[in-house]
Amino acid sequence: MPVNIEEHIRLLEAMVEQQKIHIQSQDARILEQEQTIAELRTLVDELRLLKAGLEETLDEFKRHLFGTKSEKTKTTPDSTVDETENPPVKTTVKEHTRMKKKKSQEG
Repeated sequence: MPVNIEEHIRLLEAMVEQQKIHIQSQDARILEQEQTIAELRTLVDELRLLKAGLEETLDEFKRHLFGTKSEKTKTTPDSTVDETENPPVKTTVKEHTRMKKKKSQEG
């Protein structure tokens, strides 16, 4: 414990200086963290754009790979004759109407 008032004042001034140094270091850390947060937000925005672009490209590839192909949808002359002889029967299914061909009575 300080014996006289002058020594007590010097100790208090030293504590105040230490607090000022501590506050300055905390301010520097806060500024650095704010800069890091701004950089990370920019990075997140860029990654979101990249993700959206990649999802769009993936959807395009899926359409190209799994979409209908013209060579698969061509009909043969035999199938058109069969449809006129046996018209399809409509069956209602949950969300749409399904066309079903009648089975021919051969054999």
